[in-house]
Amino acid sequence: MHLKDKIAIVTGAGIGEAISHKFAHNGAKLVLAGLPSDPVQDVAAAVIANGCDNG
Repeated sequence: MHLKDKIAIVTGAGIGEAISHKFAHNGAKLVLAGLPSDPVQDVAAAVIANGCDNG
């Protein structure tokens, strides 16, 4: 799956953490959204820490 130049919107980033990593690893730029209690910032930091900072 090649997602370069694509944007993926992941809602419920707490539950969608695995798909966030998968999409980022395959080149997508991510928009993460969730409820105030969802760990959206943690998911974003983990994606970046795993070397998937696409922009």
